[in-house]
Amino acid sequence: MTDSIDRLEELGDWAWETNADHEISAVTTGVLQAMGLEGGELRTGSFLEAEGWLHLFEPQPVYLRQRLAARLPFNNIYMLARHGSGVPLVIEIRGAPYYDEQQRYRGYRGVSTVLAEKLATQLLIEHFQERLEDREGADYFSTLVKVVSRILDLDCVFVGRFQPGSQPVMQTQSVWCDGEYLENFWYQIEGTPCAQVQRDGEVAVSEGVSDLFRDAPLLRKQGFEAYLGQRLQNREGEAIGLLVCLHRQPLRQIELANNLFKVLVRRVESELYRLSTEQVLRMQKTTLAQAQVLTGFGSWRFELQEQCFYFSASAWQMLSGSSSTARELPLELRISIAEVWSQLRLRALGHRRALLEFWRSVTDQDELRDSTFAWQSPGLGLRWFRCIANRQRTDDAGGGEYRITGVLRDVTEERNAIRQLRLLSEAVDQASNSISITDLDARLIYVNPAFCRVTGYSREEVLGHSVNMLSSGLTQQENYLELWDSLGKGEHWRGEFVNRRKDGSLYWSSSLISPLRDEDGQISNYLSVQEDVSLRKEQEDQLRHRAHHDALTDLPNRLLAFERLKHSIVQARRQSGSFTLMFIDLDNFKQINDSLGHDAGDQLLQKVARRLLSTLREGDTVARLGGDEFLVILESSGTAAAELSALRIRHVLGTPMVIEGRELFVTASIGLTSFPEDGDTPELLMRNADMAMYRAKAKGKNTFRFFTASMNGESEKRLLIETELRRALARNEIHVHYQPVVDIASGRIVSAEALARWSNPTLGEVSPLEFIPLAEELGLIADISDYIIDQAVAQCVRWHRYDPTLSIAINISPRQLRDSRLYGSLRDAIGLNNINPQSITLEVTEGVLVENVQAALGYLQRLSDMGVNLAIDDFGTGYSSLSYVKNFPFSHLKIDRSFVVDCEDEEGQLRLLRVMVDLAHQFHLTVIAEGVETAAQLQLLSRLGADMYQGYHCSAPLAADAFTDLLLQQGVLDSAAGVDVERRH
Repeated sequence: MTDSIDRLEELGDWAWETNADHEISAVTTGVLQAMGLEGGELRTGSFLEAEGWLHLFEPQPVYLRQRLAARLPFNNIYMLARHGSGVPLVIEIRGAPYYDEQQRYRGYRGVSTVLAEKLATQLLIEHFQERLEDREGADYFSTLVKVVSRILDLDCVFVGRFQPGSQPVMQTQSVWCDGEYLENFWYQIEGTPCAQVQRDGEVAVSEGVSDLFRDAPLLRKQGFEAYLGQRLQNREGEAIGLLVCLHRQPLRQIELANNLFKVLVRRVESELYRLSTEQVLRMQKTTLAQAQVLTGFGSWRFELQEQCFYFSASAWQMLSGSSSTARELPLELRISIAEVWSQLRLRALGHRRALLEFWRSVTDQDELRDSTFAWQSPGLGLRWFRCIANRQRTDDAGGGEYRITGVLRDVTEERNAIRQLRLLSEAVDQASNSISITDLDARLIYVNPAFCRVTGYSREEVLGHSVNMLSSGLTQQENYLELWDSLGKGEHWRGEFVNRRKDGSLYWSSSLISPLRDEDGQISNYLSVQEDVSLRKEQEDQLRHRAHHDALTDLPNRLLAFERLKHSIVQARRQSGSFTLMFIDLDNFKQINDSLGHDAGDQLLQKVARRLLSTLREGDTVARLGGDEFLVILESSGTAAAELSALRIRHVLGTPMVIEGRELFVTASIGLTSFPEDGDTPELLMRNADMAMYRAKAKGKNTFRFFTASMNGESEKRLLIETELRRALARNEIHVHYQPVVDIASGRIVSAEALARWSNPTLGEVSPLEFIPLAEELGLIADISDYIIDQAVAQCVRWHRYDPTLSIAINISPRQLRDSRLYGSLRDAIGLNNINPQSITLEVTEGVLVENVQAALGYLQRLSDMGVNLAIDDFGTGYSSLSYVKNFPFSHLKIDRSFVVDCEDEEGQLRLLRVMVDLAHQFHLTVIAEGVETAAQLQLLSRLGADMYQGYHCSAPLAADAFTDLLLQQGVLDSAAGVDVERRH
């Protein structure tokens, strides 16, 4: 078999033979020289998958499979292989099937021939053309570098493009390196072989390239030995890029590679130039499209020959309302005229006829035409467009071919802005506030009608003049400083001016002044919006006056008086001076107010206010604190001057005042205190003056007193009593004592008056005369009274077990008759203890009845209807009005102890007692005499016909247990056993 293929070797460089599976089974020795193999053997394998061999043309593998399958001869199979030195070889393979003597198929035999360089180069070029024929742009470059690298067995191949105007900088278009694509990159070619290629046209270095170009360290770092570069240029001969290959071994096939480069370079140049041109054109179109978007314009043209419109992306987006951005749309859209007319009929609303007239005028003449029309955009709603177009010739020879070109702009916002501006202008003209605009020098350049109405000036009189013409000179300078400071910072300012009208009258202006900026952001003008707030200011002044002055007398009220007092302290400190504070309280004003009515009381207070004002100097203050209390601040006044002022006030108030035809006399109690001797704070001075005033009242009224240090002790004691009294009930310090009420005829105890007593660990035993009025003042009397009622009624029920006729008497305070709490408390106590209301007597003083006669009558009648007895207490010490005895539902009358004390020695007192007793009996009242201390007084009262008495002659007020013992001693209880039971209870 070897002899057979040896003879075939003469037909080529070597012969071969395969088995029936098409695997090479024998090769002649010629292959060793042809392939550069030294003592080795060619590795066998299939024709279809020969290791390291490459079919040059795509159809070959298919053709070869078909021939082998049909057992037919084949030829012109071209394979790319490598010489032992690494040089690429193109090998032509031919073969035919062979059979044995029995005509059995045994495989193929054939020859292989290494083609000459020229023919091999031509076939390689055809291989490149086949692989790159349908490629363009980036795809072309990526295929090119990969194929070149594989054909020439190169480590790295790339195509680079110079940036316009920046040839030392190159950007790669595609890079194939070490069997894979790398990302494109920019690099400086200065000092590299690429710079020499750019300058000389080509560079071919088969080895040692890193030694030749030491300023290119990347060559040495990557280990490249060989370099081949070819300059790429445009039609004008300008360098536009490079085709470069690099290899880490010496490049033996450099001549073949260089020849291939020279053949490929023209196509590469053409593709790179086309790509550059397309990029420039695309950039220009994109720039134009972006410019149209930014400026709001869109362009279009109509080709008469084609009968088609071409719209820019921006123009089509405006008309169609497409949600796509201009970048997402094609740079130019082709739309048929039929589609445009269809959209025109659908979208142009009432402007179709005007648009048709516009179109006819454009197509008939070469002049520019302009039209504005409404368009119902599907995505944007109603829009307004302005279109400018003209007819142009399509050639320069003056032929009859035309096209229509135009621009389109969306003027919807512009029209709306003009409309809004017109409305704003009308609104400004109709505004009630005055509006003005000035230049930076505050000269008026615009005023609205309201400005003229408010100021009284016409436009002609103010335009060009400074706004200072309105200045009155009454606005604080700080306002102007703040104004210009804010405007200088580019901020608006809000404040108020006192301006002067043309007629000289003044008015208050609330102003908002803002800087206006031009298109460059620089302040160019000032806008002022002003409101005439004169009426509001007047109302504010009135409200402020009302807030700080007494409505009845128009004197400063407590709030303003306190502020002036603080101001006086500040002034006196600054000047090391002094002043006097005077507290005035009218004596017995309540009686006048209640007896003559509130109107008369108000007239009296007004007259008092005027008289007080008449006694003072300019700079002094008179204020009404409330009710019948007044305060006077005597500036720079010593003790002597203050005393003279107090005397003058007593004198002017002592002069009779005529109110509603009646002549009234008024007196006042006055307390005085001095700064800084008596105090240095408003609160302390007010307290001291108040204490001095109460001392004056305590000394008989109608007088004045200066504050002394001793009053502080009394005040502190009062404060201590107040503090302890507030906690007295909670600490069980309030107790009930009972004073017997004795029937004069029988000498038997028939009732007990419940009296409150207070025993405090700190204060000791506190007199009812001291703590009861204080409880009234502090609002604690109702709680104490509820406690007394509960204790007294319960105790009376316990005593009823032994004497069912015994009654209990309870004092009622004036405050309790001003609310409904007493009624509820009494009702609850009666219900809880199941006591007959007739066993309870409520004692009411005459003073309670004076405060509000009708209200008191109604309330007492309600209590009487409950079934309790009512007694008028301390009769003779107040008004002792017969109307009380006649009209009020009293059943008892208690004569005050002051009439009993001297009744034995004074005939007048005796006559008064007789009249009181007889008067009470005339009205069927039971008479009880208080304060009986001797047997002689008792005998006298018995002769006068008094019914009952109470006093120390019988017993002082006693605790419940002691009172029970007293009853026992007088034989009221049936037995000692009953007493023991009572005590245990």
